[in-house]
Amino acid sequence: ATALAASVNINGVAFDGSGNITVPAAGSTLSDTVTVAKGGTGATSLTDGGILVGSGTGAVTALAVLGDGEMLVGDGTTDPSIESGATLRTSIGVGTGDSPQLTAIELGHATDTTLARGSAGVLHLQGVKVPTISSTDALSNKTLTSPDINTPDIDGGTIDGATIATSDVTVGSGKTLNVSGGTLTTSAAQNKAIVQGIGSSFDVGDVTMTAQGITIDGTFTDGTMSIVGGAISSATIDAGNYTAA
Repeated sequence: ATALAASVNINGVAFDGSGNITVPAAGSTLSDTVTVAKGGTGATSLTDGGILVGSGTGAVTALAVLGDGEMLVGDGTTDPSIESGATLRTSIGVGTGDSPQLTAIELGHATDTTLARGSAGVLHLQGVKVPTISSTDALSNKTLTSPDINTPDIDGGTIDGATIATSDVTVGSGKTLNVSGGTLTTSAAQNKAIVQGIGSSFDVGDVTMTAQGITIDGTFTDGTMSIVGGAISSATIDAGNYTAA
C-alpha cells in the first residue's frame, strides 16, 4: 500500500495508509456525542436514577427520579407520566370509582381474617357464611343482645330476658309453652281474659282461686269447692253434701 505523505490520527491512533490499524472503541477517546442512529444515546449527560425513555432517532429522554409512592403510567401513545395518590389509583383501576375483582381480602392480618366470596351475593369470613339482612340463615350457639326480630321461627334453644313489645306469641299446633321451671307473669286483665276465654271444661287442680265473683256456666264435678264469704245463688247440688261453715 502507498503510504500517506503525512500520517493522521484516527481516534488517537496514527494512520499513514501503509497498513491496517486497530481503533479502540473506548468512549473516552471520542470527542463527539454518539447519535442514536450510531448506537449512542444522543446525550452527553443523563439524570442519576432517572428512567430512560426512547424518542425514535432523537436523543433518549431521562425522566426525573421517582419519589416515594410514585409510578410510571403509560397511555399507549405518548411518553409515560409519573403519577401518585388518587390519580395513580384511578389510572391502575383501584380508584374510588372502580370495582376491582379480588379473590379475597385479608383484613389486618396475613391469614386469620379472610373475607371471600362464597357464592353469588354470599360473603364468607374465614370460610363461615356472613348473615345479611335479606338472607335466611340458621344461627346456632349465638347470643343476640337487644335484637329487634320480626316474625322469628324459633325451634329449640333458650330465650332469656326477651320482651314481646307489640306482637303475639303463637305456639304451634302440637307444641307446648313450658314454663314449669319458672314463672309466667300476667296482669289482672290478662288473667281475666284467660279464664273467660276457656270454652270447655278445665281442671283447676289443688289450688286456691281468689276472685270477686265466679260464675259456673255448667256443672262443677269431681272434687271439693270451699267458698269463704260471698253468696251462692241459683245452685243445684245433685249429689253429695253441702256443709256450711
